[in-house]
Amino acid sequence: RNGTEWCLSNHNVTDCESIRDTAENRMNTYAYSFLTINAIWGACLVILLIITLAMLQGIISTPVVQKSKETNIPAWLTFPIMFSLLAGCVLLFSPSSFLSNGSSSRFYWIGISYMMAAGTFFFTALLGWYLSVKTVLNTHDIMIKRVAVTVFIASLFFATFAVGAVFAFSIIYSLDFIAVPLEDNERGSIACAVDSSGGCSNCPSQNVTLFNMNEAYCPEWNQRDVIRVMQSQLKQSASLGAIFLIYALSALRFAFDLRSHINAY
Repeated sequence: RNGTEWCLSNHNVTDCESIRDTAENRMNTYAYSFLTINAIWGACLVILLIITLAMLQGIISTPVVQKSKETNIPAWLTFPIMFSLLAGCVLLFSPSSFLSNGSSSRFYWIGISYMMAAGTFFFTALLGWYLSVKTVLNTHDIMIKRVAVTVFIASLFFATFAVGAVFAFSIIYSLDFIAVPLEDNERGSIACAVDSSGGCSNCPSQNVTLFNMNEAYCPEWNQRDVIRVMQSQLKQSASLGAIFLIYALSALRFAFDLRSHINAY
């Protein structure tokens, strides 16, 4: 049963597919315009922030700015900790998430990567707090702080790899660079899992007396519909991944500066 038959039986019209396609194309235009404007605005703000920090460091002094960054690194990492954890929970456990394990998607590892990134950012924030309060009184303290900075850099490399992989994968698959083949059973399972409006029929989670395992799951959703939902969620994942990647790279740059500062003792 295709979309036209479902539309005829439920709404007594036959042009639901054309109406849906028109609405989706219009929404895509609005969404792309909104995201493009926000991306340009965000890039301008990042450039202004970098220029401001460079001017501030020139006006005050490098050691003062370095100490301020060292003190505030735990607070700086609070945002990626909280929102990486939130993104991981939503992607893994939300009933409407295409990327959840319950939807039988092969891409559920993206949510796991966000959870791992949140844990790594939290561990890095603890190390940053330790480095900010650790005083250097002798050679032994210098060695301890050097080891802590090395672990700090290693954890940031792991966090950068995790969010970088999520960002790259999400971009590639959300922009049709690589086709995503879906078997009919996989298409139906995903559609039944992410459908929140009750538009799917013949889903295993529905009334078992009406479920027929020999028929296709959720015939109202075709493969194009499922891929569009996947691409929409992957675009959101890519946006979050890009933000977290900026945080990770900024913290990594600070870590290398801190290591150079400690090695100069």
